[in-house]
Amino acid sequence: HDALPICLLALFSEAQKSFLEKSNEEARAKFGAVLALIAQDDWEKSDREVFFQSYLRLAQMEDRAEPRDRWLGLSLLLGEVNIDSSLFPPPLLAKRSELEQRLPRKNVTQRLLGLGWSEVLINGQACRKGCQWTLYPGQVRITVLSDQWLPQTTNLDLAEIDHLRPATVAWAEGGCES
Repeated sequence: HDALPICLLALFSEAQKSFLEKSNEEARAKFGAVLALIAQDDWEKSDREVFFQSYLRLAQMEDRAEPRDRWLGLSLLLGEVNIDSSLFPPPLLAKRSELEQRLPRKNVTQRLLGLGWSEVLINGQACRKGCQWTLYPGQVRITVLSDQWLPQTTNLDLAEIDHLRPATVAWAEGGCES
């Protein structure tokens, strides 16, 4: 588990090197390897920014609008990230912003919190009461947390979150005598 962030940064560094050397096919494969790690952990914000930059680099390398927009849409599933606008072409960032404004948003935590869960992590970002998330087709990692139940994690499309029924496994069982 502790090796994942190190692996993430090493893969990202290799992908960036390929991108800067104008080896697009190699860069695509390496950024794809970075993005394959999203579902492996509940990532910190700095790690989510690595995924975000990977999505934008892939979008930047696309010649056609449809695949470019798909990468930009998938970047929206990361939630709040810091954007260094000096790293990407302004039209690319404008297209992402337009896509974000056009897509519906949903309160993704209301039902789960009502079932007794105290916090929901989406791709590692903490969501509590009133958490709105952009809906775009694609898998996200959902981890639900509670003081009384063990954490539960699954990968699903946010459109399916209303059907999520996490198992309620107690942290501890028994009485005072046992």
